[in-house]
Amino acid sequence: MPTPLPGSCTLIDKPFRIFATCIPLPGSLQVLVYRSTQIKDRHGIYKPVLDVVGDAKPINRDVMNDDLMVMGKAEILVYSVDTPAQAVAA
Repeated sequence: MPTPLPGSCTLIDKPFRIFATCIPLPGSLQVLVYRSTQIKDRHGIYKPVLDVVGDAKPINRDVMNDDLMVMGKAEILVYSVDTPAQAVAA
């Protein structure tokens, strides 16, 4: 398992389904999500991500094959949130 970056936080860690982490940067908070394409924004398991990003749209999104994920496909999303203090407190 990789060593977390200083100041980062794990929002979700459900093997084969979804992993989400946040990384504080000067002036923003980056939220990185790696999820099965079967996990949608409306699913309850995604709520911790929505609690942090609110209505922000991903700044990057990609889909790739991953045999270890449910249904063999994964989606990578990157969000940038401008208010890290409020986002981490949420």
